[in-house]
Amino acid sequence: MKSGSIAFCPLRKAAALLICVIMGFMMIPLAAQAGSGGKTVRVGWYESAFHRTDTFGRRSGYGYEYQQRISIYTGWNYEYVEGSWSELLEKLIAGELDLLSDVSYTDERAEKILYSAEAMGSEGYHVFIAPGNTEIRPDDFSTMNGKRIGVNKNSIQEKLFVAWLKAMA
Repeated sequence: MKSGSIAFCPLRKAAALLICVIMGFMMIPLAAQAGSGGKTVRVGWYESAFHRTDTFGRRSGYGYEYQQRISIYTGWNYEYVEGSWSELLEKLIAGELDLLSDVSYTDERAEKILYSAEAMGSEGYHVFIAPGNTEIRPDDFSTMNGKRIGVNKNSIQEKLFVAWLKAMA
């Protein structure tokens, strides 16, 4: 036998194959559990960077993959309810939804809904300036005075932005 080559005994090869087959069968119930017989959970679905639907109706994105991972452990089946994020948050508060992802924590919301013990992720917020705009300078916040800045109405980001502006004044 050449140096460095590996030789397998036919009995060991058969045993290794049998172990692989057994492990494969052990994984089938876990995968099947995610899509059958479990509790049906109503999940809010809105198009965003975290939730996308392609032209064939296939869902994807960070939020979707996160929810799929949860379903593996819980055995939940998802019934998606579509709408804008604001509409879906109202439905969650009213008890018409069971799960909505990407809901920033606030004390006010925590009085109405139950948050998971662990955060889904974290966010950072940025103000973007058009490349040709020379009036606004990142080193002088006063250059934003009198400017119009876009942010989602009634969002936590709006409240944080307003609070940040007041702190900068």
